[in-house]
Amino acid sequence: MRRRSRAVVLAACALLALLAVAFWYGQRQPGIAPRAQAAIPVRVVSVVEQDVPRYASAIGVVQSLHSVQIRPQVDGILTEVRVKEGQSVRRGDLLATLDDRAIRASLDQARAPPRQSPAQPPVAAVGLRRYRL
Repeated sequence: MRRRSRAVVLAACALLALLAVAFWYGQRQPGIAPRAQAAIPVRVVSVVEQDVPRYASAIGVVQSLHSVQIRPQVDGILTEVRVKEGQSVRRGDLLATLDDRAIRASLDQARAPPRQSPAQPPVAAVGLRRYRL
């Protein structure tokens, strides 16, 4: 019994769907075509043979593949810079000069003959006696 009731319900649904399609098809008027969509505006350009430049403008940071840290072998105050930013340099080129007055004073002091104070000989004698004991 349940099978028959299911079959009846299924047949009724199919008939109802068929009637709905027939009604919709009958409502359409045969002389009127469906509405066409509006045309999309298109820009037309003539084809011209020409060279294309090979460059691009962009915002960013440029870094070289190789970088070098430049620093003096001794500390000091810069007195002159002999190169400009972006200038090419080679190994051995003089890039800047330092104030060398303090270095020259230390060098002159090291080259000067040692001055002996009056206390040095007795102190040396005491050190010699300790060493011999």
